[in-house]
Amino acid sequence: MTDALSTQPQILIANLCGENNSTATITVPAGYTSLHVESDGADFLSCAAAYKVITATGTQTVTFGIAASHATGLSVDTFKMK
Repeated sequence: MTDALSTQPQILIANLCGENNSTATITVPAGYTSLHVESDGADFLSCAAAYKVITATGTQTVTFGIAASHATGLSVDTFKMK
């Protein structure tokens, strides 16, 4: 995900979920703080959430690590800090 409109100060929250017939290991992106990572072997659903405080204007990038064979969904939200 790339957002060229980011302005400071903001907090960026990224969430990723993946599903397959096996447990996935999700790697949190570099520069982000992990909020939650879970890999459930019973339901074969893996999720991760992480955040990053944006301290400068410019393009922001988030890259999670997960096996390519997993169906995934990603959401990225930004919030202005006061």
